[in-house]
Amino acid sequence: MREQRKERDRSSQDALKRIAAATDPTDEASLVKAIDEFNALRNMYDLKGEFFEDLRCKVDYRKRGQYIRNVSELEDLFYYWKFAELNDAKQAWAASSASLADVFKSLAIPLINAHADDLVKHGHLAGSDVKEISDLTGVPVAELLLELIKV
Repeated sequence: MREQRKERDRSSQDALKRIAAATDPTDEASLVKAIDEFNALRNMYDLKGEFFEDLRCKVDYRKRGQYIRNVSELEDLFYYWKFAELNDAKQAWAASSASLADVFKSLAIPLINAHADDLVKHGHLAGSDVKEISDLTGVPVAELLLELIKV
């Protein structure tokens, strides 16, 4: 069974490398197609970090903001994976470009609107998730909560 799992993981890793190689991460349609193919592989939790790192490596310096916006708008990417990738991109690129802070700030309200259902689970506010959006975007938690109430 262990060998079968290793072979399956190798096969999935190869498939993800092919998907990443064929993807233009700054093109929204190409990125959506890649995420659809990624999701079709199933059980990619262990390999997602390397996949997104491969995509980030392909992004030209001038197009980093577009990649970040594209990732934030992905509808079929698991909520926590989306935020993990946005945080990873911020960590990797923040020191090289001050303009990305404005890009992240502009994502705050759209992220609240897109993920309101994820932020209120079973009638309870997921305060740590709101705080994560605040940390990512630089927008105060109070502003995000007001927007969440509107939604």
